[in-house]
Amino acid sequence: KIGTFSLFAIGGISSIEFYDDGSGDASAYSVVRGLRTRNGSEMGVAGLSHRFFPDSKSNIFTSFSASLQGCDTQIDTVFDDNSSFRYYGEKNQEIRLTASTKYTRKINAKNTFKVGASFESFTINYVDSVTGIGWNLPSNQYIKSLNTNENGLNLLQAFAEIQHKFSTKLTLYGGLHYQCFLFNTTQSVDPRLNISYQINETSKFGLAYGMHSQLQPLYIYFTEEYDTITHQMITDTNRELKFTTAQHFVASYDQMLNKNFKLKIETYYQYLTDIPVSNEYGYFSMVNEGNTFHQSRITNLVNNGIGRNYGAEITLEKYLSDNYYFMVTTSLFDSKYQGSDKKWRNTEFNTNYVVNALGGYQIPINKKMAIDINLRALWSGGKRNPYIDLDQSIAEGEEVRDHSKDYSEREKDYFKLDGRISFKLNGKRVTQEWAFDLTNATNHKNVYSKYYDNATKTLKYSYQQGLYPMMLYRINF
Repeated sequence: KIGTFSLFAIGGISSIEFYDDGSGDASAYSVVRGLRTRNGSEMGVAGLSHRFFPDSKSNIFTSFSASLQGCDTQIDTVFDDNSSFRYYGEKNQEIRLTASTKYTRKINAKNTFKVGASFESFTINYVDSVTGIGWNLPSNQYIKSLNTNENGLNLLQAFAEIQHKFSTKLTLYGGLHYQCFLFNTTQSVDPRLNISYQINETSKFGLAYGMHSQLQPLYIYFTEEYDTITHQMITDTNRELKFTTAQHFVASYDQMLNKNFKLKIETYYQYLTDIPVSNEYGYFSMVNEGNTFHQSRITNLVNNGIGRNYGAEITLEKYLSDNYYFMVTTSLFDSKYQGSDKKWRNTEFNTNYVVNALGGYQIPINKKMAIDINLRALWSGGKRNPYIDLDQSIAEGEEVRDHSKDYSEREKDYFKLDGRISFKLNGKRVTQEWAFDLTNATNHKNVYSKYYDNATKTLKYSYQQGLYPMMLYRINF
C-alpha cells in the first residue's frame, strides 16, 4: 500500500601501471623507456528508490543516492640505477548527492504525461602537481594547475513531456528539459520532439529532434595557470563557462523480420555549439577531452567552439530464442570540430567506422545447470593521435608536435575478439557462475599512442592490452 522500496549499491577500485624497464617484458601499454605511469580509480554509489501508485493511471518514482568517484595519477622518471624522480602527480575526488522524482499519468488512451525534477550537489577535491623544471624552478618545487576544495556545486534539472496518439499508427512525443548550474547561474531550456509512424504490424518509421545541453567537466572550472612573470597562479579564468549545446536530428526505420529478428536503420546529424576553446588563436577544443587517462589543464577558455557529427547505423538483432542470440551493428560516421582558429579538423574520436558483433549459445544440461558460450568482435578505424613532426623532432632531439595537423591521420585498424565459456548453477536463492574469459584472443596489437624515440630517431607506438586470460567466479542472489 505504501509502494515499493529498493536499496542499491555498487563499488570498485582499479589500477594500471605503464612501464618498460628495457627487459623486453614491457607492460601491455608499452611506453617510453624510463617513464613509469601509475593510474588508479575508485567509485561507489548507494541509494534508495521508491515507486508509488496513487491510482490505476499514475505512478511516482523517487530516488536518493550518494556517489563517489576518484582518480589518482603518478608519473615518474626512472633512471638506470632504479632511482626515480616524481614528474607529475594528481589526486581528484568527487562526491555527488542526488535527489530526483518523476510523476507519470496516463490521462486517457491517447495521452500520457510525465513531469520530473532532480537536484544534484557536488563536493570536489582536486589537486595536482607538476615539476617546476619547465619554468626554471628548482627540481623540488612543483606547480599546481588544480588545487581546489569546493562544496555546494549544485545542478537543478526539470522536465515535462507528453505523449499523444493521433491514431493507432501515428504517435507524437514532445517535451522541455530545463537545467541550471547554480555555481555560475548558467541555464538552458531544451526542446525535444519525436514523431513515430507505425507503417504496419512489423515496421515503424521515426523522426526526432532534440536540443541537449551538457555541463562541462567540473575540474575545468577551477584550472589555474602559472604566471612566469609574477610567479603566481592565475585563477578564475574558466568559472563563467556555459553549457555545451548539441542539436540532434534523427531519422529511423525499424523492421521486424520475424518475432525474434529485428532490423534497425538510423541516420543522424548533430551540430554542437558553445564548446570551450582557447581564447587565443589555436586548435584546442574540449570536444576532444575524455579519451586519455589524464585530461588537459587549459585556462582562458571561451564558449566559441563548434562541431558536427553525422552518420548512419545499421543493427541486425536476433533475440534469445532456440538457445542462441546475436547482434551485429555497423556504424559509419564523420566527426569534425573547430577550435578558435576556425579550421575544421577531425576530432580525436573520428575513427569513421565501427563494426560490433556479438552472439552466444546456451547448452542446457538440466533445469538447474547450463553452459554458455559467448563471443564478441570489434573492428573499427584506427585511433587518431596528435601529429608528431619527425624531421623537426630529429633536429631538436626531442618530440615536436605540429598541432596544425593533429588528428589528420588514422592509425591502423583496431580489432579485438573476446570470448567466454561459463557454467551456471541455479539454486532457489543463489545462482553461481564459473567462467573462463579470453580478452583479445587473437593478440592483435592495437595502437594506444605514438611517441618519438630519440635513441633510434624514429616514431614508435604504445599498444593496448594484448591476449589476456581470466578466471571468474560470481554469485548472484
